[in-house]
Amino acid sequence: MMLPSESEAQTTLNGKNFAILDAYPERVVEEAWRKCLANGDMPTHFAAPEFFREPQSSGVRPFAILALDPQPPELRVIGSLTGVVDGQSVTSGKIGTPQICVDKSAGPEVAAQAFAEGLNIVGKSADLITVYSWFPIPAFRQNGFAETETTGTAALDISMGPEKVFSKVKGRSEIRQAISFGLQVRQATLEDLPEYYAILKDWSERKGMPCPSLEYLEQAFRLTDNRRLFLAIHEGKIIAASSVRFYVGGTAEYAWNVSLPEFQRLRPNDLLQWRIIEWACQQGIHTYLMGGTHSFLLKYRDRIIPTHRYVKDQTFFRTHERKEDLMRVIHRTYQNLPPSLKEKLKRLRG
Repeated sequence: MMLPSESEAQTTLNGKNFAILDAYPERVVEEAWRKCLANGDMPTHFAAPEFFREPQSSGVRPFAILALDPQPPELRVIGSLTGVVDGQSVTSGKIGTPQICVDKSAGPEVAAQAFAEGLNIVGKSADLITVYSWFPIPAFRQNGFAETETTGTAALDISMGPEKVFSKVKGRSEIRQAISFGLQVRQATLEDLPEYYAILKDWSERKGMPCPSLEYLEQAFRLTDNRRLFLAIHEGKIIAASSVRFYVGGTAEYAWNVSLPEFQRLRPNDLLQWRIIEWACQQGIHTYLMGGTHSFLLKYRDRIIPTHRYVKDQTFFRTHERKEDLMRVIHRTYQNLPPSLKEKLKRLRG
């Protein structure tokens, strides 16, 4: 499946209400895109031009759909949606991290229609298109997408500065405890990555999660304008680390955390969160997004932002839709089992 060619994207830019990009934009488009982000509710790194500089797995291709003012005196971007093409799947965002931003002065309707039209081109030969959004998009439903409201993400308003923010977080005692243990937090350098990677690899094995390569991490953490890695240090040793993505003047997104289990009693993860929040305040960032809603993340939020999932199954027999329906039935059946039977099944799974 191919993205539109450069010439096709340019025609779209000049003649319709959207542009499809498959590479970092030229200056005039970049400037118009950044003006949109500056006027958007939730400008994130992954909804910005820098998304094209992210390292991608082999065969995965990034794209962006820019919604344009249909009657401008000059080029005006009123919304952006980014995503990736991976084989026969087109994906934009995740439950807690949509990759959409819309200019508040334009309203979402025109931008949403442009996104829907653009996805019809990008995903023309895809089996499955999945998009997450901060807001409902009726135009997607009208174009055959199934809509689901998700659990969304915990979020924290940090625009009032560290002192006032500290009074709102529920992890205050853990943060004070970590400080009393003498823990320090600093930003990582490329020289720290091998020690950090050893912790990440161990953590991934314990959790049964895939682990990115060291080369991938080196590429990612060279993007210091939009990504930082914070390290918790105890007696000169790295014991935990948290990564954050950000767009200056907009949002910071908690990306992931790893830690050594034998040091968790020192509360390094709570101190990491707090030092990231302090740093983000200094950057002029107004919202800290936690990327999910599990219990630890809820300590660092003042609200839950629901998100919306849109899925379009374009297979002839609706294969993906049927598989998802089956998984829902299995999950519902499991939840209704007696606790004793659930425990037996857990033991069988190892």
